[in-house]
Amino acid sequence: MMTFSRSLGHRSRTALRARERGVTLVIALIFMVALTLLGTGMIRATMSEERMSANSRDYDVAFAAAEAALRDAKIRINGSYSSAAVPMSNPAVIFPATGSCANGLCSFDPSVTTTPIYLNTTYTFSSSFASTLGYLTGTPAVTPQCNGCSTTTQPKYFIEITKKPPYGSTNPADGFYYRVTAQGYGVRSTTVVTLEEGVPLP
Repeated sequence: MMTFSRSLGHRSRTALRARERGVTLVIALIFMVALTLLGTGMIRATMSEERMSANSRDYDVAFAAAEAALRDAKIRINGSYSSAAVPMSNPAVIFPATGSCANGLCSFDPSVTTTPIYLNTTYTFSSSFASTLGYLTGTPAVTPQCNGCSTTTQPKYFIEITKKPPYGSTNPADGFYYRVTAQGYGVRSTTVVTLEEGVPLP
C-alpha cells in the first residue's frame, strides 16, 4: 500500500508540473500577442503622424507660394519694378476689354457677372490668361527650403479691375480697386492654396 501511495503522489506532482508548464506557455503567448499588437499600433501611429506632418509642410509650401504671388501682383500694380515707377493707375489703358483677361489682367463688369475668377471655367489658373510669378517684375521663382522639396508649378495670379468700392467702404467715390487672386502649389500637385486680397489704386 505504501508503494502504491507514493507512486500515485509522484504522478500527481508530475501532472501538476505539466499543467503549470502549459499555463506558463499560454501566458507567454498572450504576452507575445499583446506586445505585437502594441508594436503594430505604435508603427501605425508614427506613420500617421509622418503623413500629417508631410501634409502640413506641403500646405505651408503652397501657402507661401500663394503669398509670393500676391506680393508680386502688388509690385506690378504699384509699378515699383520699373524705374521710374509706372503704377497701374489708368485701368482703361492697361486692362483688356471688359469681359476678358490677358496676361493676368482681367476686366469684368460686376453688373454682368459676379463669379470669382478662381471659379471661372474659361479664365483658369492653368490657362495662358493667368500671370506667372515674376512676369514683368523679375521676381525669382519659388524654391521651397526643405529637404527633397521642389515645386513643379510656379504660383500664378489674376488682377481684376472692379468698379465696386473696396470691402467695408460705403463711399462710391472710392472708385476702382484691384482684386488680386493668387494660387500657390505644394510639392504635390494636389496641394493648392488660393488667396485673395483687395488693393486700392496707386
